[in-house]
Amino acid sequence: MLIARLKDSGLDSIPGGGRRSWTTRCGSGISPKKIGWEQWAAVMREAHRQGLRSTATMMFGSVETPEAIIAHLLRVRALQEETGASRRSSPGCSSREHRAVARPAVRGGVGPGIRPCRWVPAVLALSRVLLPNVPTVQVSW
Repeated sequence: MLIARLKDSGLDSIPGGGRRSWTTRCGSGISPKKIGWEQWAAVMREAHRQGLRSTATMMFGSVETPEAIIAHLLRVRALQEETGASRRSSPGCSSREHRAVARPAVRGGVGPGIRPCRWVPAVLALSRVLLPNVPTVQVSW
């Protein structure tokens, strides 16, 4: 298996994959070629079974709703309860607000007037509360 070969070559951890939230609407709408939750979780389970550690990444700031963010965090928590091998959670905002003035979300997202990257402190705090079994909540610069 590929994971075993990579581990034999010196790999000791794997990244979270820069995933948007794990809801079908949010995840597949923006990155339709990325794998879904089930495939990602299967890869993480196998990597954890083989002794590798990982991170759990969540990008938000375009079409994600608060409910999608919470659902994502709860899935990460459940996987961590099962395997215990994630070193950190890394939520990060990918909105244009980080680079310039934000435009209102489109495609039924958070809607006009809401600036999702202002959610960063709340999402980080929520991550710490919902992920007590993940040692570190990483803050993106």
